[in-house]
Amino acid sequence: MTRPTSPAARHLLAGAILLMMAVTTQAQTALQKLEGAKKVFYEATLVQEATYRNALGEAIKDHGTRCEVFLLDFMPSRKKSDSFFNDPSDENHFLIRPYKTETKILNRRELSADEFKTLLPSLVQTVGVEKNTYGALCHMPIHGIRVYDQGILIVETSICYECGNFFINYPDSTSEWVGLSSREFEELMKKFMPIPESEIQRFNDYKSGKLGKEAKAKDKAKLKNAK
Repeated sequence: MTRPTSPAARHLLAGAILLMMAVTTQAQTALQKLEGAKKVFYEATLVQEATYRNALGEAIKDHGTRCEVFLLDFMPSRKKSDSFFNDPSDENHFLIRPYKTETKILNRRELSADEFKTLLPSLVQTVGVEKNTYGALCHMPIHGIRVYDQGILIVETSICYECGNFFINYPDSTSEWVGLSSREFEELMKKFMPIPESEIQRFNDYKSGKLGKEAKAKDKAKLKNAK
């Protein structure tokens, strides 16, 4: 590219460069403003979520009258359509709200008053945790829990100890993973709703890939028998 030789051309080029610099500076300033606004937005959101979790924990502590615990199939398999997302399909399924899926309930029981009283401190600590660590970016639920004030559902969530998380439903209809913070909560849940050795083995097979191979083999056998 040759440099302009005439004063008019050089002046025009200099003006174009200044204009480009001004536009770039304005774009950077706008971007910086937006980034600053995003930071304020997310920080405020974190505070609001922490405040809500604390209130939820207090509601459980002060008004929880009964508690159900569930053994869940760790592989959610049924998608829920948006129009029918507020409730499970039936009493044999449990919603995994962040995934918009549901999974089978393998076992369920209502805790006695003494059992609920024993679980309550670690449950309140877990649900009302101030800082959310989120846990791993996956969720394979083995336990579920529902707490009621008489007939009113206060909290419902599924729990994954492998990923170290559970979910919270916030007032804006979003559901988000929250990191588990109480080892005692996990120990008590496993005491009140033991995990069968068969499910532990099935989970280990899933992690090793064996379960997936067996499922594929069954599918192949079905296709072969259908011919």
